[in-house]
Amino acid sequence: MKSVTVKKIELLTLLKENKEKHVEQVAKAEVGYWVEVAEAKDKLTRLVAKLEVQHLTIHITKPESHIADYETAIKMLEMHQGDTIEIDKEEFENFALDKWDWKERWSMSNSKYWSNADGK
Repeated sequence: MKSVTVKKIELLTLLKENKEKHVEQVAKAEVGYWVEVAEAKDKLTRLVAKLEVQHLTIHITKPESHIADYETAIKMLEMHQGDTIEIDKEEFENFALDKWDWKERWSMSNSKYWSNADGK
């Protein structure tokens, strides 16, 4: 099956639920990110105090947010004139199943921050 016709309201409901989950996950990742930043700062402070810094690399990447992807899709659906809409397989996976092309990479990069937030 290459495409499917779905009820706009049902798809919109799913998409809004998926967006809210994403918003919560981004917020949790941001908490964990700041925990990691604080830990790195504390470690650096201890090393500097002991004059033990010879080489230092800090790699802490701010969590990604794809809220705009959800908002764009939601706005497009809200502006759609009909009660039903035809979507292709990729759109169905994105909007209904919350399987975006960025989702796996995003989950992997944010998972360490989620565990930091749980342990704070």
